[in-house]
Amino acid sequence: MNTITLHSPDEALILIPHSLGYYPSHHLVFFALDYAGTKAGSRESFLGPIHTIDLSRYPLQAQMGQPFAATIAQFGVRTCVIAAYAESIDAIAAAPLRAVVQSAQRAIRDNGGSLCQAYVADKHHWARFGRRVGPPRPWSELEASEAAAQLVFEGSAPAQEAPESLVRVRSENERTAAHTIGRAWREKTGAESVASGAALWADMLRQREMPGFRRLAEANAALEFPEVRDRVLAYVQSAALVLPDEYEQKQHILHGARVGELGAPHLNESLHVLRLLDACAEIASDREAAALAAGAYVCWWIGRNSWAADRASLALEREGGYTLAVLLMDILDAGLFPEWVENSLIGRET
Repeated sequence: MNTITLHSPDEALILIPHSLGYYPSHHLVFFALDYAGTKAGSRESFLGPIHTIDLSRYPLQAQMGQPFAATIAQFGVRTCVIAAYAESIDAIAAAPLRAVVQSAQRAIRDNGGSLCQAYVADKHHWARFGRRVGPPRPWSELEASEAAAQLVFEGSAPAQEAPESLVRVRSENERTAAHTIGRAWREKTGAESVASGAALWADMLRQREMPGFRRLAEANAALEFPEVRDRVLAYVQSAALVLPDEYEQKQHILHGARVGELGAPHLNESLHVLRLLDACAEIASDREAAALAAGAYVCWWIGRNSWAADRASLALEREGGYTLAVLLMDILDAGLFPEWVENSLIGRET
């Protein structure tokens, strides 16, 4: 995507759903517009990180400002916006939101920054939030901006709803049928299972629609081969989006495998991969953990740590010693970042 120019903090509200991959509706969102980092040896500014809290699960509280302040301090954020979304602007509790904003403002000032703009929003209107809620303004006002037009031109199309954080489980009959189909696929492909599985996943990634039941069952069976699973994960990791059938893998993700240059996630593609992995996990048997663990890795890679923990935990329920899930739980417990985040922070001025 080319550079998007924001002419005011208000226009960040247009950028938020395109960065998340969906339109927030009952969320508290922290969005850093300017944080310090280095690139090619010089100090530059970067967009992100972004945090979301699901207010349908956790009511708005003053303490929610603490993780925002910690992120501001860790990443050197100097400019940010905080937006609270609800069914109605009037339903947003002003006192705890004000406390959240004040925590972020103090941290911003400590970094030498000056701007932390807050907003409230619902489906029809948005408003600035300061000591009180400003006059509601229609979304059409922002949708007419140059930034909004450029995002549409670039082909960015956020989903209307946030993806499910937890994976559903299909009926026992469906999972038994999927297991039977998968076993037949493995017997049919034999020694060519890895190559066939990589080709199957590459074809699925080229398509945008969700595959049918049989194809998902075969794709889930293919993920049981670590070589196929890791090629799918390398697709998410690679800046060039190298498809699973387009490279020869020398070692597994667990042993430091990579393909090409690492880069910040292609969010739409990463969410597409996650939807496919979740669909496989839904029909997997009680002893098949690969799709869940791979989905957990994708979530961690794109910064959805709570989703990653959900999937890794479910994977370990299915197969207690599944190595990728164990590793991810350790990574999440230690608060480690993906390599593309670490790379952007190397040499950052403090």
